[in-house]
Amino acid sequence: MQTTLLCFGRPKTPGISESIEDYAKRLPKYGKFQEVELKPSSPPDRAKDTQTLKAWLLKNPSARGAVWILDESGKPKSTATWAEDFRAYENDGLQHLVIAIGGANGLLPDLVTEWKTVQKISLGPQTLSHEIARLVVTEQIYRAYSVVRGEPYHRV
Repeated sequence: MQTTLLCFGRPKTPGISESIEDYAKRLPKYGKFQEVELKPSSPPDRAKDTQTLKAWLLKNPSARGAVWILDESGKPKSTATWAEDFRAYENDGLQHLVIAIGGANGLLPDLVTEWKTVQKISLGPQTLSHEIARLVVTEQIYRAYSVVRGEPYHRV
């Protein structure tokens, strides 16, 4: 299964990019992984960023196997749930999972209703910078795949 992480802009905080790259380098053994950096609107604008994300999805129809949108009102998923979802997607023959992190002001809710395969998820009740969220998501992708494969990275 291919996994694509859609983000707006590049991390600027020292050390964040290197940490994200460290996990991203580990992911190809589980399937294709790509990070796509979309251009954020300036000044930040939810509607424009939502349109940018929609345009990317329309240009990449194979990427619409399943789409997870990070949103503070989304459903939190435990690591075990990430792994269960990944396992189910693979068993069902899903070709592509896209995980999207919105711009500075988030994304409009209508994106979720436009595609049936879209889920809003949350990393928890706390607010994280987009850079930290990107790192956490990349690590969770790696962790979920390691659970699915029965590898010792995840310890409970």
